[in-house]
Amino acid sequence: MLDHGEWSRWMAENELIFRRTLMEDYGVVVTTRFRGVSERAPKDTPLFVTRVVGKGADENKSYGARTLDEALEQHEQLVQKLIRALRAAHR
Repeated sequence: MLDHGEWSRWMAENELIFRRTLMEDYGVVVTTRFRGVSERAPKDTPLFVTRVVGKGADENKSYGARTLDEALEQHEQLVQKLIRALRAAHR
């Protein structure tokens, strides 16, 4: 049985962000963090979320992952994709 008080304390006391990439020149931030789940969440709910936040609301996107390894790989792939796209756009 899960002790919700203990879980809440752990979530409050620990850093939940695993990776953050700031692309200042382009106004873009990519953040991968542990999101946790509630008891009512479906079993396939992603435990990690990577968010890409840009200058405009239409540029903001979120991607879910079930494991930390998957989330970190996804983060790196998104960063590389953004770098290529942003460099091409600014040529």
